[in-house]
Amino acid sequence: MTRQSWLSQVMARATANAACVLSLGLPIVLALAFTLGFAAPASAQVISDQLPAQAKGLDMKDRLGQQLPEHVEFTDSTGKKVRLADYFKKHEDGGKPAIVVMGYYDCPVVCRVVLDKVVDAINELKFKLGEDYQSLYFSFDPEETVERAADAKTAAIARYRAGDKAKAEQAWHFHVGSTESSRELARGLGFEYRKLESGEYSHPVGIYIVTPEGKVARVFTGYLYPPDQLRLALLEASEGKIARDMGDRLMAFCYMYDPAAGAYTLQAMRVMQIAAIITVVGLAGLVGVLLFGERMKRRARVAAQAAAAQSPAESRLSRSSESGPRPGSLSGTPT
Repeated sequence: MTRQSWLSQVMARATANAACVLSLGLPIVLALAFTLGFAAPASAQVISDQLPAQAKGLDMKDRLGQQLPEHVEFTDSTGKKVRLADYFKKHEDGGKPAIVVMGYYDCPVVCRVVLDKVVDAINELKFKLGEDYQSLYFSFDPEETVERAADAKTAAIARYRAGDKAKAEQAWHFHVGSTESSRELARGLGFEYRKLESGEYSHPVGIYIVTPEGKVARVFTGYLYPPDQLRLALLEASEGKIARDMGDRLMAFCYMYDPAAGAYTLQAMRVMQIAAIITVVGLAGLVGVLLFGERMKRRARVAAQAAAAQSPAESRLSRSSESGPRPGSLSGTPT
């Protein structure tokens, strides 16, 4: 037996053994994948469905377009009595869109996380707090004090780095209020909460965007508030009035809120409309340039033809003037 034939036989046996092992091992691998990949989510689903009774039915309801109660009164972090109307359409500057949050300052976890995420988003926003929009926080715990509201504002302003802190202080308001005021505001927003036997509160997680007129414009549920989504929501709530440049105006036109996706998405039809407008303007500009160039060429040809027609006459006149009267001629001899 030659060395090559022996190697061929060894390789053939190795290949056959590998195939056998794979054929036996594949069902085992698939069984493990099924067990690990499909059984684990099933247990997670059971856990997610087992909500405490106190938390069931507490959602952020759809109140888009709902007018908030203007007469509802709260106390801000300085101890001043304010109404919702003071922040919206009856404000001296016509009002600004607002980020509105409901929670309570002594919340052990959830409300602090929400406020931290709001601060992070505000710091990343292109728009400036106090110039383009405002932020309002309302505690629904009637036992909380003005001092707690002041502490929360001080902590939030300390973390603010997106603009002028003095302007931010004038537009970032923290409040406390009565049970009646909080309940009325919560009904307007579509925010439901419930006090537990432990003294804490069960409530949904999220924030609201409100128009300058005090109407609910958009709801962000959960803990994530992407700055680009907040920017679009504020643009939409202000009807584009806070747009700082053409980029903002294009974003406001090309992006629309998609309820199925729960976010603002690029609208292909709007992009096509803009592309069509740009194409028409470009073609019109090109035609204009071509017509202008043709007109200039025509003028140049006319001028050249006129110059060419005038040249022989000027040449004859020049020769005549250069020759002058000849000596000895009648016109040049004195009598």
